[in-house]
Amino acid sequence: LRSIENDLRKVENELWEDFLEGKLPASILEGKGEYNRTSIPKEIQKLYLLFLKHASAIILGKLRAQSEATYKLMNDFEVEYEKQRKLKQSLSFSDVKKKLSDAALTGALDELYYRLDSRLSHLLLDEFQDTSNEEWRVIEPIVDEILSKGDLDYSFFCVGDTKQAIYGWRGGVAEIFDSLERKWPQLVPESKESSYRCSASVIELINRVFSSLSGLETLEERSDAVSVWQERFHPHRAVRKESKGYVRCEFLCEDPEKEAENLILDRIVQLAERLRIEAPKAEIGILVRRNQDVADIITALGRAGIAASEEGGTALDDSPILCAVFSLLKLSEHPGDKVARYHVSVSPLGEIFKFKDFEDHDGAVLLSASLRKRILDEGYGGVLAKISEQISQFCTKRDRRRMSQLVELGILFERRRSARVSDFLSMVQSSRVEDPSAEQIRVMTIHQAKGLEFDIVVVPFIHSEMYRFAADSLLYISDSPTEKPKQIVRGVNKRNMGLSPELTRLYIEDQSRKCREALSILYVALSRAKSMLFVIGKERDTHKKLNYSAMLRQTLSEDVVEGPSEFYAELGDLKESLDEYRVESPKVVSKAHDEVKETTVGIELSKTPLYQHVNLSDFRLSTFEELSERLVLSSEEAKIRDRIMRVFLSHIEWLEDFKSSDEKLETLGRKVTGKEKLIKEGVEAFHLLLKSQTAQDVFSREAQALKNGASLKVLRNYPFVFKDASEIYNGSFDRVVQHIRDDKIELVDLYVFKVDTLSPGGLGARAFGINRQQLEVLKKAAKTAFKLSGDNVKCWIMWTESGKLEELAL
Repeated sequence: LRSIENDLRKVENELWEDFLEGKLPASILEGKGEYNRTSIPKEIQKLYLLFLKHASAIILGKLRAQSEATYKLMNDFEVEYEKQRKLKQSLSFSDVKKKLSDAALTGALDELYYRLDSRLSHLLLDEFQDTSNEEWRVIEPIVDEILSKGDLDYSFFCVGDTKQAIYGWRGGVAEIFDSLERKWPQLVPESKESSYRCSASVIELINRVFSSLSGLETLEERSDAVSVWQERFHPHRAVRKESKGYVRCEFLCEDPEKEAENLILDRIVQLAERLRIEAPKAEIGILVRRNQDVADIITALGRAGIAASEEGGTALDDSPILCAVFSLLKLSEHPGDKVARYHVSVSPLGEIFKFKDFEDHDGAVLLSASLRKRILDEGYGGVLAKISEQISQFCTKRDRRRMSQLVELGILFERRRSARVSDFLSMVQSSRVEDPSAEQIRVMTIHQAKGLEFDIVVVPFIHSEMYRFAADSLLYISDSPTEKPKQIVRGVNKRNMGLSPELTRLYIEDQSRKCREALSILYVALSRAKSMLFVIGKERDTHKKLNYSAMLRQTLSEDVVEGPSEFYAELGDLKESLDEYRVESPKVVSKAHDEVKETTVGIELSKTPLYQHVNLSDFRLSTFEELSERLVLSSEEAKIRDRIMRVFLSHIEWLEDFKSSDEKLETLGRKVTGKEKLIKEGVEAFHLLLKSQTAQDVFSREAQALKNGASLKVLRNYPFVFKDASEIYNGSFDRVVQHIRDDKIELVDLYVFKVDTLSPGGLGARAFGINRQQLEVLKKAAKTAFKLSGDNVKCWIMWTESGKLEELAL
């Protein structure tokens, strides 16, 4: 009775959508004669059916109007877009495809195909499952022409895997692959089920999961999509016999003291720490569904001191120190913004800009005016580069890279007519910027990992929904996947999908497409692993519908055992798999005294091509003396030794004040590598270096003071960014010593540390790939940063094994 009363109030107020969301109307709409185990009287059912009919008419009419308005909006946008494109005389890659496709529909490409026919005899296509209908309309006539020849001088060859069709959202139509044989029976299909990449344990998991889809409770609602996908899957066979490999699927139990997402992040950090120590030779890929997960994992790893390469791109607001910089910029335009004022005052920027009291309105106004004037005078790039220098000591290595990328965006923004800070911040927040680096651990989305492979793969957050239904999305249907949609409508609330048979059919088709693509995404993720695979989700979500955790839990139910804080299932041999990627203790080999070791100058550059960059390591010598005089020891080991020594040296301000135990040094070394032998060797080499005269000259306060008697200031890992013509250079010096007199910088000594030994033959910097162009960049960086003439800037390279100190003079 209470439900009826509530429904009547909704009817009286014409709240038809709320009415349809009620449980009693839903039961009657579905033809159920009962509600809460109570029979519904016929009179009530008859009355409700009248209400339902009226509510359906209202909502379907609204849906029709929304769909027509959406069409008009899209059509108006297309008209205006074409107008602007013609004015700018530009074409994007998508524009080219669309125009070719439209021309193909009207037969306007006949002459082009005729011309191409005179040159094309063989057509080879890769990743064919991601071909869109638009692309296929352009290519199909060429294929048809080639196959019509029936001649060995002509051939068509395409490669693809419909199980890896994960670009449906971008227009990819895997069904085009299935249509080839029907149209051209002369094609000879060949299926490859042997895997040359994955270990036996990884293949066993893949076979068990994807061979049993139709029997999984969690996929019952999407049996239509599952049957289509499973028809494409045939059990795989692992070709690799040298290692069985290892798989571990974990379902973590709840911890009342931690949020579920943090629980998984902690597990990722723990696993990454172990793997980089026990399998230092392995390339590790952490693959996720969302860009936000990439940022969260990178942040968690960074806090634990674990370096990782971030690929795919996230907004720059994933760095706490950069968020403080954004607040500073907001304050420049809105000095009354107390949230921004508070953020600046409690961050390192408060001390730098002498703004420690967020209630100080007058101080905020002065700071705002000062910042706006600086932006007008120096530009966003110049102001941000200076801020980057000022906050460097508060930044992690990743923060410094992200700050450099913000500087690049600032320089890029200066090309625009708008100078408003709000416009700049909008651009920054909408930009997805990669932070790639040559690290052992790489974090990216599953889509970005397609086509790649890793020795070890970690797939976390598998408890997330396989796909979601968005009420504001567009639903469409066509007679065939390879044809244009014949019907497109705006989506509605999921409960209202049963209002008409057409809506129901559109909804089911939409869900089937998404389910097939979600299965393909899981397949791609699991099949990236060469040797080891770790899959991590939440235990409490393993009984929910439509998530990967439930799929794996049900598939591996016979193998799941309970651990201290998780349920897990294992396949293969972990120890054997780890042994494959351990580093053997190197043999001691006597080397000739005059052997020179390969290196490049120690400047790390941003790899995000937002602007024209010049990578200093790309400068090469045009000639070398003799091959025997070249740098012969490069290897990963030399790079690790170099990084260890840099970390140790970066902790010295002045030698007179420096105190550090072997234990502390070894702890620092472990942040670089898990190779204990190299760490201990690094500690010994570091102590030996500190006893040298070179170390006294570079790191001693007394020795530096003797140069000119000025006061001294030391900057370590000092970053630089400067623009020269159309190019941006950014990197860092290992050590900067400023000689200051009367509050002015009089002289600057810049030091770059290298671990390699100089040859007695005196090949010097030239033999180490440090050429004139690089020296010019170093000098310009110093002169730009400190506003000094070249005579007052000295660049030095310190060879940490030989104890040599060499001035890099032009």
